[in-house]
Amino acid sequence: MSVLLEIKGLSSGYGRIPVLHGVECHVADNEILGVLGNNGMGKSTAINLLSGSVRPNLGDWRGNDKEWADVIQSFPRGELRDYLESIALFSETD
Repeated sequence: MSVLLEIKGLSSGYGRIPVLHGVECHVADNEILGVLGNNGMGKSTAINLLSGSVRPNLGDWRGNDKEWADVIQSFPRGELRDYLESIALFSETD
C-alpha cells in the first residue's frame, strides 16, 4: 500500500506557547485518520500546518503529491469540508 501522508516530528506553537510537539503519523491509501481532542489541544493547528497556512517550528510532512483542492473534494459536504475550503482560500491570498 502506498503512503498517502507521513508526518515526522511535527511541532508548532504560537509565540512562546507550544501547541504541538513531536507529532508522528503514517496514513496509507484507503485509511482514514481522525483527529480528536479537547478544545485547545492543537487539532486546528495540525490541519493548518498540513494545509500550509501555518509553518511548523520543527518536523516535516509529505503527502502523495495530491493537490489540496482534490483532498478537500474527497470530503462530503459539511462543517469539516467548509473549514478546509476556508483554509485553502486563506492560503491562496497569502
